[in-house]
Amino acid sequence: MNAPIRVRLTVLYVLVLAAIVAALTFFVVTRLRSDLTAELDRGLRDSAAQIVLAYRAEGQEEFHDTARTVLPTTGREPAGAQLIDPLGRVLLTEGTPLTSVPLLDRRALSRALGGASVASSRRLGRRQQHLRLIAVPAQRRGQRDVLIVAASLHEIDDATHRTLVLLLLGGVGSLALVAAGGWWIARRALRPVDRMTTRADAIGIDDLSQRIVIPRVNDELAHLARTLNAMLERLEDGVQARERLVADASHELRAPLAAMRAEIDVTLAQDRLDGRAREALELAGDDAVRLTRIVDNLLTLARVDAGRLELLVAPHDLSDLAERAVRAQRAPASEREIDLAVDGDAVVVDVDGDRFGQVLANLLDNAVRNSPQGGRVRVSIRRQAASTHVTVTDEGPGIPSDAREHVFERFSRQNGARPRGGAGLGLAICKEIVNAHGGRIWIDGHLPRGTSVKITLAAEQASSGYP
Repeated sequence: MNAPIRVRLTVLYVLVLAAIVAALTFFVVTRLRSDLTAELDRGLRDSAAQIVLAYRAEGQEEFHDTARTVLPTTGREPAGAQLIDPLGRVLLTEGTPLTSVPLLDRRALSRALGGASVASSRRLGRRQQHLRLIAVPAQRRGQRDVLIVAASLHEIDDATHRTLVLLLLGGVGSLALVAAGGWWIARRALRPVDRMTTRADAIGIDDLSQRIVIPRVNDELAHLARTLNAMLERLEDGVQARERLVADASHELRAPLAAMRAEIDVTLAQDRLDGRAREALELAGDDAVRLTRIVDNLLTLARVDAGRLELLVAPHDLSDLAERAVRAQRAPASEREIDLAVDGDAVVVDVDGDRFGQVLANLLDNAVRNSPQGGRVRVSIRRQAASTHVTVTDEGPGIPSDAREHVFERFSRQNGARPRGGAGLGLAICKEIVNAHGGRIWIDGHLPRGTSVKITLAAEQASSGYP
């Protein structure tokens, strides 16, 4: 069941009360009918005893007189008495016309002839009148017959029906009150959980210093809040330890990588290398460059996490920054005959040139790596009244719509759509740097093929032309 807890609690309250009301209604109605029927049976047995005595002593006339006297006369259906012989034939009747036909079946008649007092209920006549029957043996002058006295159960049926209706109406009202009260109680009881959920949703991985407010009442919810806060503390400690590890490792790796690149460059400058050795060193140099870029990205993220990403903002021509990033990608692009170009408006922006150049370099690196043989990569710069837009477009396989928000997360690699993925840090670096400049970066999903990454900078950061 996927319904909220308050709904499930309310349904549970209602179902429990419904079961109680149903059981109580069944007990009350059954008990009421049983008591009223037992009282009617006592009266009928007393009447039957008097009629039997009168019939035994005086015969037929006294039978009628006594029956008219002792049988109840209230109600819409009159009571009646019937005397039948052992063969089931009607000998005498008094009262209701229904007594003109035998009221007992063979089995009940045999029991009554055996001396038992037989009580039963039957519906007779065209109107299906509900009668209560009491049959007792009656003896006169050695002849053993059976006396049956009958009375209508209409009043008992009406009483039990009214009681049932009242109980059902009261039960429905009670269920409605319990549903409303249960909903209110469940909502009030779960309100601290809603507050904790809202607070927990607002706590992101970027700021784990926030904590959940612990309720003043020392109950299960307070224990839950303390447990969640302890978990957040452990997460914060783990994230800080990871950030310190990344920062320390990045610092420690920069110097060896720089030395490695220098040694490789010096060695490659020598003429005595054969072809295989030169090719191996060139590959090692490319790997060293790649590792250096990863280390620089990790160090940048570590500074972002520590809140120490400093921006040296100054006026820069976006076209110059784009051309510089394009020149860095000429070599890998030419190997696969990829056309690189920059077009658009001449716009000067107040940015950190190195950082924003790093953004353009990462975007171009992704575009070149994911472009097909002979593809095109474009960097477009457009100036509008309220903002400046930089767009990097390639003709690669594109990014699925459900993955476009996740590509800016750290270590995100969409291997299915863009198979030539890197370490999963480039776009995360781009997002952090663009956000630090007060801008916005996103994937434009309107292209039928390829990927278009757009950057928007606010108007106050840009001015058309040179100062």
